[in-house]
Amino acid sequence: MAYLPYFVGRIVPSFMSYAPDIQRLEAHVDRLVLACGEDSRGELPYRPAAFLAERLGTELQHFPGGHTGLTTHPAEFGELLLKALRA
Repeated sequence: MAYLPYFVGRIVPSFMSYAPDIQRLEAHVDRLVLACGEDSRGELPYRPAAFLAERLGTELQHFPGGHTGLTTHPAEFGELLLKALRA
């Protein structure tokens, strides 16, 4: 909690104001894997990837758990990640 003011004051604004280069992403859509945590639907970490998937006309991959599914469901997450990257 000691670093919360720094996180909220310095880190959050930088990623909240980021706007991806849609045209550049469109040029590489065949190599993109857009993914979200299944339990994060509608939450802040989910929305940008869902927007990009819709905008780019590609599938949004759903991984187990929420924003930190990598740590809460490591085996399932790893299996799905390998499958997605091999596709």
